Amino acid sequence: MRRILVYIAIPIAVALILVVGRQFTRTSTPPDGAALYARMCALCHGKTGEGYAAPGSVALANPDFLAIADDTYLFENTARGRPGTRMSAWAQSHGGPLSDDEIRAIVGYIRQWQTKPAVDVSGVTISGDVERGAQVYAENCAICHGEAGGGRDEAPAAPNGAPSLNNPVFLATASDGFIRHSIAQGRQGTPMPAYAGVLTDQEIADLVALIRSWQK
Repeated sequence: MRRILVYIAIPIAVALILVVGRQFTRTSTPPDGAALYARMCALCHGKTGEGYAAPGSVALANPDFLAIADDTYLFENTARGRPGTRMSAWAQSHGGPLSDDEIRAIVGYIRQWQTKPAVDVSGVTISGDVERGAQVYAENCAICHGEAGGGRDEAPAAPNGAPSLNNPVFLATASDGFIRHSIAQGRQGTPMPAYAGVLTDQEIADLVALIRSWQK
């Protein structure tokens, strides 16, 4: 009787080991960031992150952008999306289809496009005037980004559109230093020019103050 039980138990144990082993192999395989990007992101942001395949979809491979957008910024904006725009929330925790690990894999794939050294824009203190900023904005920014920062699908100077600056997720994740650097240095290869030397440091600070005032 014992021999019979042993003969039965051994195949069962082997089968369990094989099943558990296969499950472990499946769950331990890291997500493929390139495949996820191609399936979820390329339609709007372009196959190589060149952007603007859909109006207002920024160039994720832009060297000036990647120099100041850290992994947390990329993760949060992918996870939470941009409410009121074509950019939906992708994280399961926000009603999307992707796990956090899958989003991290996409972030890692985007990061490999970075060609400029990272610039630390955290901890920058900006002191500006909202009213003065509104005047500077009306004269220099509204034509592309909209009168109240809502962005445009197309504009004379930006035929593929410009992103919204009053978006709550953008304002929650972009530091004052991020916004200031974006205005001052622009985005090479896009309609967004560098305003350093065109506007004074104080005028740029006033713009940052205005944009920050849209945060709710």
